[in-house]
Amino acid sequence: MGQSLNGNTSDKTWYPGVIEELVETFGPEKLKEIIFVADCALVTNDNLALLALREDKPGFKFISRLPETFALAEGVKAEAFRLGEWMEIGTLSQKKGAAYYQSHGFVREIDGRAYRLIVVHSSALDQRKEKS
Repeated sequence: MGQSLNGNTSDKTWYPGVIEELVETFGPEKLKEIIFVADCALVTNDNLALLALREDKPGFKFISRLPETFALAEGVKAEAFRLGEWMEIGTLSQKKGAAYYQSHGFVREIDGRAYRLIVVHSSALDQRKEKS
């Protein structure tokens, strides 16, 4: 599924149509198998409501970044660093000096629905902060 749009088209307003098209195209059973991967423009209160399971419509899983427009984003990052209980992911490359990753997961509510939020920490970010 793909679409060419004017470069000025807002992702935030484009996503509701995409969500409805996915529901119509795949139906409830297939949607259970799909994970929708999208940029952070997907994550608005209205779009989250469209993605949620309701009696009249199936919900489906997605992966995105929680935008900083949600205060919760800063809160879970701060909590992850405060707790310091990171799960080791390791490197994603065999290159010398490759960034090392760790993560910490949370379950938090947005508009009364529970979401799994994962904070990812990169050693490359530490190095950039040291330089600045």
